[in-house]
Amino acid sequence: MIVGLFTDTYLPDVNGVVSSVDTLRHALESDGHEVYVICPKPVFDKIDVDDHVIRLPGIQIKYLYGYTLTSPWHYKAMKLIESLNLDIIHVHTEFGVGLFAKSVAKKLNIPIVATYHTFYEDYTHYVNPYNTKTGEKITRKAIISLSKYWCDSVEGIIAPTEKTKKRLEEYGVKTHISIVPTGLDLSLFSSDHSVAERPFSDETFMLIYVGRIAEEKRIDFILKGLATMIARQMKVGLLVVGDGPGMDKLVNECVKLNITENVVFAGKIPHDNIVKYYREADVFISASLSETQGMTFIEAMAAGIPVLACDTVALKDVLKDGENGYYFQNDEELAEKVKLLMNRNTDEIKKMIESCKKTADEYSLGNFAREASQVYTDTILDYGYPYVISEVMINGDHVKVTVLDKETETDFKCLAMNYFDLGYRIGQGIEQKDYDALKELHAYSFAYDKCVKKISYKDLSEQEIRDFLDTLDNISYEQINNIVDDLKKQGFIDDDRLVYNHFEYMQMKLTGKKKIAYDLHKRGISDELINAYSQAVNEDKEIERGVQKAEQLLRGLQKKSFREQLQQLRTKLISAGYEKHTIESIIAQLDLKKDEETENDNLKTAFDKVYKRYGAKYSGRILRQKVYTNLMSKGFNSDDVKKLIDNIEEADDENQGL
Repeated sequence: MIVGLFTDTYLPDVNGVVSSVDTLRHALESDGHEVYVICPKPVFDKIDVDDHVIRLPGIQIKYLYGYTLTSPWHYKAMKLIESLNLDIIHVHTEFGVGLFAKSVAKKLNIPIVATYHTFYEDYTHYVNPYNTKTGEKITRKAIISLSKYWCDSVEGIIAPTEKTKKRLEEYGVKTHISIVPTGLDLSLFSSDHSVAERPFSDETFMLIYVGRIAEEKRIDFILKGLATMIARQMKVGLLVVGDGPGMDKLVNECVKLNITENVVFAGKIPHDNIVKYYREADVFISASLSETQGMTFIEAMAAGIPVLACDTVALKDVLKDGENGYYFQNDEELAEKVKLLMNRNTDEIKKMIESCKKTADEYSLGNFAREASQVYTDTILDYGYPYVISEVMINGDHVKVTVLDKETETDFKCLAMNYFDLGYRIGQGIEQKDYDALKELHAYSFAYDKCVKKISYKDLSEQEIRDFLDTLDNISYEQINNIVDDLKKQGFIDDDRLVYNHFEYMQMKLTGKKKIAYDLHKRGISDELINAYSQAVNEDKEIERGVQKAEQLLRGLQKKSFREQLQQLRTKLISAGYEKHTIESIIAQLDLKKDEETENDNLKTAFDKVYKRYGAKYSGRILRQKVYTNLMSKGFNSDDVKKLIDNIEEADDENQGL
């Protein structure tokens, strides 16, 4: 599947949306999809394209977390994106790039899926700085209306949590909502075991917060809880990783609470390095109520540290109270939970680490990619395509293609050389004509494989293959021609090779060229090709093989009369495929001569057999005539036969006289 991820924020920015988009990108790529990221850059000049990332000209808005805004229309980018042949557009933000994504989708007829990352209701203080009730009411109502309009203008919504889905349903969103938790690249937490430099002493119990520093994250709540712990003589410290518009206010709050020595602000850290800071900490903490999923909680657990959080629906599937962390509601309760963590024994610490990592494993990249792909597939089907390619498995010379409609799943087996010409890919929506084309390729592959199997047992001619294909169902004359052509291209059918090999093999078996030619003619080989090989046969070699054949035959004719030996030898050589003039040359080379003693022995043997056979039924003249006729038919000399009969009769008379 070719996927376009549209977002108003991407690397090198550090925030939850960036983390989610980049994680999804790598998850999909690892699963075999082709992924493009379309995002803005903080410079208003030409479009940049690098490593499947398309950066659009934009302007950085520093007071808004440094986000970059861009125009909702880019003519050149539209042309570039059109050439990508996207199957699905996945939007992650609702501003400039998000609006551009909708323009792309409309013009190129591509379905859109949108992930709802942010509860904008929790950010009203940015547009209601005086926090008036009227302003709050108007702002929230506008946010709900805009959110509903946005969600209902796309084909599918992804909610990271059940909380997000329920909130959108409360807004009145009608578009289908799928829950797909953002995945996590767990390899970052298993391959690198290094840690950052610890900002506190080893005896200090270190809490860590990772994320944007802004009012809605309620970090001031954590600072008050920290002050309560210090007042209780608890040796604790807080490391804050991140940056944002609330930084100055937090620094002042630390001074006000007299905890500056217990709080360290690390600033913005590249995401790949954050794992080192997690490992150095004893517990992760967040008091935010605005999270849609809370990826930093999952990251902390993947690093093996428990979490502390305010009780919120968004975390109900992540944080199991007492197993991988604790919930708290106020600064007093926060201090109590930290004390519980500080007093754990070795076994309790080990058990909690195992529970944390088990939870994180549920958010693997593989699961993330599969669940997102399923949403894409369902959205494409609902968008208007009757079918969608859900799986493509390459196995040697074949490709198994799984096609979904809204109710069934169908597997087609195709030849790779034919399938790749179609250019289908996972996630692509296809029409009925494309489905029918796959059915034809399946039948084609079945027939082709049948032919290859038959050829593996015995070399077959083109005509024999055509005759076989004609017996199969659902194969047209055109397909037969195409299969034969493909078998030729792959070297499975080669009449020239077959004729050559057949001549070689049959000549080794001492068969004459006339029979070889006859057999090949019956197999549909052209007369032109047969004649070419027949005429190339060396006559002296043909006679030499004939002599060997004749010598073999003569061994079975030794009990025959000399005349019958010659007669049957000629007959058998003709049957073996030798021409008449060649047979005479063969017999001449044998230099056969009649041996009188052998002839008489053969006659006596033959006489005994025939006399015994007829003597039981006949006598006198009739017996004599039967014996004489039989022995003459076997080629014995008439006088020799008469003499032998007379001798036998005289002996019989003498015996009767006795």
